Amino acid sequence: MLAMGRPDGWVSQLGAGRFAKLGKDTCDDDSKVCVQRNCGVVGADMSSLQIPDGMTVTLFDQEGFKGSSKTLKGPKDANAHCLTKYSFNDKARSMIIEGP
Repeated sequence: MLAMGRPDGWVSQLGAGRFAKLGKDTCDDDSKVCVQRNCGVVGADMSSLQIPDGMTVTLFDQEGFKGSSKTLKGPKDANAHCLTKYSFNDKARSMIIEGP
């Protein structure tokens, strides 16, 4: 399970999947052809990720897995790995989470 959010605001957790569109109320999970309700992920407002060992996350700055991307592999601690370090703070619009 991947945890993400902002130090001063929201926190959310998601499992493996391909999320073509991130939104506070829903996250579009392409791999399961469904929409996850109340996922809590605020697109373009993500500041940190906590990635467990064995998981890989690829962030994209546009919906639909387009635009610039950054791939991060776990384990990563949310406090030590803020997305500003990777020039990806508040930019994620879609993401792919792989792993157990």
